[in-house]
Amino acid sequence: MTVFVYAALALGVGAWLRTRNFPVAGGLLVTVAVSLTPLLTYTIEHKIGFWPVGNPGRYGNYYPLIHGSWVIMELATILAAALALRFVRFGFLVAPIAFSFWFLSMDMAARLEKVNDLPWDDRKWVSVIVGAVTMGIGYGLDRTLRKDARVSEDSPFWCYLSIWTDGVRIRIS
Repeated sequence: MTVFVYAALALGVGAWLRTRNFPVAGGLLVTVAVSLTPLLTYTIEHKIGFWPVGNPGRYGNYYPLIHGSWVIMELATILAAALALRFVRFGFLVAPIAFSFWFLSMDMAARLEKVNDLPWDDRKWVSVIVGAVTMGIGYGLDRTLRKDARVSEDSPFWCYLSIWTDGVRIRIS
């Protein structure tokens, strides 16, 4: 459970740095802790032998392969980032949410079609739909947060950037 130690250490030092008036360094470490959530979730699932759709193989398969068993890892990451955002105002925490949301959409689409891999055309259309939703969320955040003078973070930027990177991933793959 080394990942648990790393996540707890990153979260603790990040929170401490924020109290010492180092908000960027602290926010980045909190984001590191959140970004370890998929690995932590995988470790727990692997130890107890719980896989919603069967064993997906090693953790290294998480990024290149679509598989229904990754859904819990993605949901856990979104939840961890949302919880962190509740306590730590740091725009970059939106990046793991947007990234995991796109992964979740691919895995859920495959699960709905009852396959472990989606055809390329399906992947593209899922990405278009999720990109439109993510852009709408980013636009809503942009309109809402701009009214609050206390917020200096550019959280919507990470929604917009994730749309671009999702498109790049589809073209490269």
